[in-house]
Amino acid sequence: MPCSISANCKPAGRPPSILKGNAALVKQCEHPDCILWFYHRTKAHKRPWCSMALCGNRHKAAQFRKRSGG
Repeated sequence: MPCSISANCKPAGRPPSILKGNAALVKQCEHPDCILWFYHRTKAHKRPWCSMALCGNRHKAAQFRKRSGG
């Protein structure tokens, strides 16, 4: 039976890996319109955005528009 707010629940299994990870690797997305935080899983730990598909693409499209005058 799933836990409810009123039930006396205990976590099942291990905690999520972010709870055991390095807190210094939790970063805020650098896109000015994004409010998300993410855990760096890259080898170099230099990823600036929460998602390349969303925030990274927005940033790169804006830079392209700025360069091309559009």
